[in-house]
Order: sequence, then C-alpha cells, then structure tokens
Amino acid sequence: MKDTSVMERAGHSVINPDAAQTYTLMTVAGDRPGTVDRIINILRRRRANMQTMTIARDAQADQIRVTITVNDTEVGKAYLIEQLRKIVDVQSVEEISATQAVSRELALVNVASTAETTRDILEVGNLFGAHTVDITPDSIVLEITGSSDKVSACIEQLQPFGIREIARSGQVTLARESEAE
Repeated sequence: MKDTSVMERAGHSVINPDAAQTYTLMTVAGDRPGTVDRIINILRRRRANMQTMTIARDAQADQIRVTITVNDTEVGKAYLIEQLRKIVDVQSVEEISATQAVSRELALVNVASTAETTRDILEVGNLFGAHTVDITPDSIVLEITGSSDKVSACIEQLQPFGIREIARSGQVTLARESEAE
C-alpha cells in the first residue's frame, strides 16, 4: 500500500514535516553582482523551505552576510550547505545552533487607533518594549525588536485593535563567541 502522508507536487518540498527542523545558516560572500542570485538559485533548486532570509554588508566592506533560516531535514541541510559552498563568491557557510545564536528581528506595525484606544495600544507596546515611531489621529506605528517569538507575541496582542500593515525584517543572527577563546 502506498504511503499518502506526503504528496509530491512539482515545485513543492516533499519533506516529511515530522523529520524537518529549523536551522540557521550564516553565509559570508563577496559583494559582487550576481552573488545573491546564485545563492537564491541554490535555495530554489533545492526547494528549501526558507523561513527568513536577510542580506546585509559584513564588517568588511567588500563582503555580504546572508542569514538564512530553513526548515529541512539533517541530510537536506547538509546537502544545502555543500551546494552553497560550491558558489565561487561564497567564502564561508556555517550552521549556527540555537544555543550559539544571538538572533533579533525588527517589525514596524501600523495599528488602527481612536482617541479611546490610543492609550491601550501604547500600553501593549510598552509591555513589549516597543518604540512609538509615529502617531496620527487614526493610527500608531510601533517599532518592535527582539526574538521572533517576542515580535509575534506583541503582534498577536495588537490584533484586537486592528492591524493595518506589518513589515518584518526577518531574523538577523550573530554567533556567540565561545568562552574557550
């Protein structure tokens, strides 16, 4: 009898959800035209289930840092790392474990407000350490930074007021320095 718990469809990952885990990959590459395209093409061809991807200049001016959070199996993750390392401009790819990672996310949240709800919205924001970016008579824009869970929890608490728009940065990660160094 054929197992139908995982259905194959063109363009979709066939990873068994029970076998997948979330991994953070830190890629440092040369800042040249086409480098990011090549990285994205590897992810696309592998049908990687990306959760977040952030791209920024590295400490060295001629390098970029690409932080990728993927949901994949151990074997799939290892193959993805191997493929990324084959890209000419890629200088390093390393997996950052949850205990090693220092991760933050930024979100700008535009919340509908009235004279009656403004104070309550600001209190929810203060509870999560959010900064008020803009206040108009009918909306408030809050800046929330922290772990992805903290950002999601704040957004969930703001839902009853009516969220007009959300812009999330995706996870930005650095590896902790080991104490042995």
